Amino acid sequence: MYLNTLGKEVGSVQRFDAMRIKGPCWETNSYGLYLMIFFPFICYDVRQKKIDLCSQPLLLVLFIVNIFLTGARLAIGQLALSVFLILILSGKKEVKKALLFAGVFMPAVLLFLIIFRDGMAQGIWRTIFSAVDFIFNTDYSVRFGAQADILEDSAYYRELLFNNTILKNWPDPLLGRGGAFNFHLYIEGYDIKSIDNFYVAQYVTYAWPGLIAWIFMSVSYFTDSVKKAVKNINLAKLFAICWICYFIGLWYLDQLQTFPLMMIFFALEDSITAKSKRSTLFEKYDSSLAE
Repeated sequence: MYLNTLGKEVGSVQRFDAMRIKGPCWETNSYGLYLMIFFPFICYDVRQKKIDLCSQPLLLVLFIVNIFLTGARLAIGQLALSVFLILILSGKKEVKKALLFAGVFMPAVLLFLIIFRDGMAQGIWRTIFSAVDFIFNTDYSVRFGAQADILEDSAYYRELLFNNTILKNWPDPLLGRGGAFNFHLYIEGYDIKSIDNFYVAQYVTYAWPGLIAWIFMSVSYFTDSVKKAVKNINLAKLFAICWICYFIGLWYLDQLQTFPLMMIFFALEDSITAKSKRSTLFEKYDSSLAE
């Protein structure tokens, strides 16, 4: 199934007989990553220059609907974490506004999910409880059509992947296999051809030098955001949330062509730093003229 608009294919895939949207991306998980990269910034009131979860309520609802329709457990977990962090960093007025919005919106959503739990809402319940099962090691999603063995294999596969690459120093810890290498491992009966862990993928491609370089670069942007956040720059707080959710996501997925977007966001953070420095310089110049 796919929607073809102006020659652009917007595809869909299925899991447990439920459609999972992938938007303009190649994979549903990739679309989930893209949505969660943008999510913190739709909660920024440009005019007031403050964090407000409900600054754009219609866009917020559309984002959440898209995230749930991806059927990605990771995206659901990232969404919950992002909302939690945004509320912590919001003012009291904005938190009350968000709680009021949830008080009006959530009962209607819950009613819909209960009424259609065996129909069109089954996939949403399955996605929600798949995320819950992954975190708390339960099996509630099975009641809504999920297959426990597939979910268990997915988690165990990632464990095998990490243990048999980084922990075993495979390949050579100083010389990676390069970007053109076709990864393939056969471990404990699992035929592994893809790497659903960016850090493992970075290690296989560039070995420890490449992985450490990426970590240092990423940590530098994160710490820079935190420093600005301490100075009460609200946009920097959202950048910090974005980095936290994204880097957690990379533990469970490869970057899935999200690097170009992240490079843009790194550049935007640099522009905030440059603007702040220019403002400080002008303030010092003005004060010297006044003297």
